[in-house]
Amino acid sequence: MALKHAQRERVLAQGLTRMTWTFDPLIARNARLNLGKLGARAVSYHADWYALGDDPATAFPADRLMIEWDLTRPSEAHPPPAPDGEVALSAVPEGEEPDAPRLKLDSPQVLAEVPRKAELMNEPLRLLWRLALRAVLGEYLGRGYVVTDLAADGERVYYVLTRT
Repeated sequence: MALKHAQRERVLAQGLTRMTWTFDPLIARNARLNLGKLGARAVSYHADWYALGDDPATAFPADRLMIEWDLTRPSEAHPPPAPDGEVALSAVPEGEEPDAPRLKLDSPQVLAEVPRKAELMNEPLRLLWRLALRAVLGEYLGRGYVVTDLAADGERVYYVLTRT
């Protein structure tokens, strides 16, 4: 938080009003910082932003969400809201793997579950989540939604996608 706010002050002093960067959509703690604490929003999804390995054909996919931070708006951290919206992605009941994505929802607000600690999952399970998130976030952001927050319900967390 302190680093991002220091960057914000330097950028504002240069006369700029917006910062952008990317982060891994599988890492929920980064989503919490970017969306819930800084008040930024994710505006685009980038599959295979870069490869995590020597051979891009076999490397674990390194997808990224592009964050946009409007520096003219006050940045106030808030607790994670309760999930509210139609669920486009969630874990299967009584399981850890993602259920089939629902890509045809048309609600003003859609939810996409992300594992709270994907970085601790084995690679095959993490890959299932990467590909499910890729499908959901790519589809909805491509249709004009933006990721505006990270909601929580106990140990489960969800991206909040809001139609603009």
